[in-house]
Amino acid sequence: MSDIKVEKTIFLKIQQDVRLPFSKINLKKTGHNSHLGYDYFTLDDFLPKATELLANAGLCTIFNIDYDSNGIEMAKLAVTDGMNTIEYHVPTSNVPRMEGIFETGSKITYCKRYLYMNLLELTEPDAAEISNTGEPEKTEKKKAKATEKQINMIRSNYDEENIAKMLEYYNIQSLEELDIETASKVIERKVGKK
Repeated sequence: MSDIKVEKTIFLKIQQDVRLPFSKINLKKTGHNSHLGYDYFTLDDFLPKATELLANAGLCTIFNIDYDSNGIEMAKLAVTDGMNTIEYHVPTSNVPRMEGIFETGSKITYCKRYLYMNLLELTEPDAAEISNTGEPEKTEKKKAKATEKQINMIRSNYDEENIAKMLEYYNIQSLEELDIETASKVIERKVGKK
């Protein structure tokens, strides 16, 4: 009989030591959206148990928000066993906007919640499924379009391939459809690297 011990891959650790035991936990949703009338998981509902399971599996998570090579702001959750790392990503552009300092906290909480839900394969109905109640949805204020100067700066700092990826990511046909805030972020990210 052989005494050779085979190490689990990071994928097996996540699946067998984290997701499987986590799926057997009876979680309670403590968040409530009173406007649309549905309950949802908050970080408090699952993060403590997830952290415990990850630690027991020899895994550590690192959350951060950064820009990708196209200047698109992305939230990232890295899971590492010290040797190998898996990253989960979500764009921050889909995060509901709030006022002032609350926007930063909201963005972090919102992205972290969805990244951990992805890691843990935790499911719940999408808000879009729930909001299909026949009630009119709130319309967002129309944002001011990017200026000609911003568009020219983007064109001079990004090649055609990256501009094409940017258009696809933002689901627009031309740079002229970008709003001022998004264009500023795209420019800041690229110009800040130089």
